[in-house]
Amino acid sequence: MALENLIVDPKHRSVLSTLFASVLLLQHVVRGYYSPSWFVFDVIPQLFCYGVFGLVTLSLLYSAFVRSEQQTFKDLRLPFLIIGITGGLVVLFQYLNARRENAPVLFAAYYDGDINGASLRLRTDGSYEASSASVLGGDVLYGSYRLVDDTIHLEKADYRFDDAEWEFSKHLLIGHDSVVRMIEPMPSKGWFTLRVLQDDRPGRLRH
Repeated sequence: MALENLIVDPKHRSVLSTLFASVLLLQHVVRGYYSPSWFVFDVIPQLFCYGVFGLVTLSLLYSAFVRSEQQTFKDLRLPFLIIGITGGLVVLFQYLNARRENAPVLFAAYYDGDINGASLRLRTDGSYEASSASVLGGDVLYGSYRLVDDTIHLEKADYRFDDAEWEFSKHLLIGHDSVVRMIEPMPSKGWFTLRVLQDDRPGRLRH
């Protein structure tokens, strides 16, 4: 009986629907930051999460200003507070995502296979962005690197919710023939090379 009253009561129903929409959107945004990846149909869950959150927000605004005889703005303070906090957190994570790519790219290399591909970008702030993906999608990995002469050392990887990791050697040699080679082979991949797309390292020898 108590549960039935909780659901039927407009005040409680507004809080529950707001919490549901907020948790749905936040888990999507937080997971996107801590387990970044891309998929050809990414737009579908994104539209769903933002769409539900938007509909609930519009419903609250309608109840507060159009149907104010049933629920006043005072009755909806908690749902609007939840909406405000959720919106602030979404903006924060969007800013953190954008900050990952603010620094200019210093070096970029890419491998294009028949089905799979891999890419590596080094930025001027000491961070790297790496990915290994198929035609349908894949994971995007972030971390820090150290560059010693022509040797790239991929060091600390950013924390992730999942166990995705760079599948190739973390120690790479940039050759004078614009090819990046692994210093040691990987058991599952063997020797692996990437073609240099951009090389703006200061003081590098040009051939």
